[in-house]
Formats: sequence, C-alpha cells, structure tokens
Amino acid sequence: MNTFQIGDIVVGNNSWLNSMLGYRTQAGVIIHVGQYSSIVHLFITNQDITLLNDYIDKIEMNKEDELKIG
Repeated sequence: MNTFQIGDIVVGNNSWLNSMLGYRTQAGVIIHVGQYSSIVHLFITNQDITLLNDYIDKIEMNKEDELKIG
C-alpha cells in the first residue's frame, strides 16, 4: 500500500478509469490525504478529483530538472 503526503506529485495508474474520468495521464498534486482515498489537484485542467489510493502512483524524480514547468 502506498503512503502519500500532501504535496506529492502523482498520476493515475488505471488507464480505463483515467479515460472514463476524462483526465487521461495528467499529473497532479495531492492536496488531501485520507486512509483510503486522496484528493488530487490536476495541473492542466485546474480540477480536484478524488481517487482511491490504490489507483495513484507517485512520480519519482531523481533530479529537480526532470520537472519542466511552463
């Protein structure tokens, strides 16, 4: 089971669910963490969605320059 913190950059790991919700592979940031689900703020669409923690994967970054903003 994944443990998340507020501020983690994440992406959904279930492609079927991602397409049903209409956000495809957008990355987002966790703004609220619960025991079973978390609220994720999507960067591109500026929306908040609630996903089960089992359907969320952290984006692991080794270097700061891997995240390109702008």
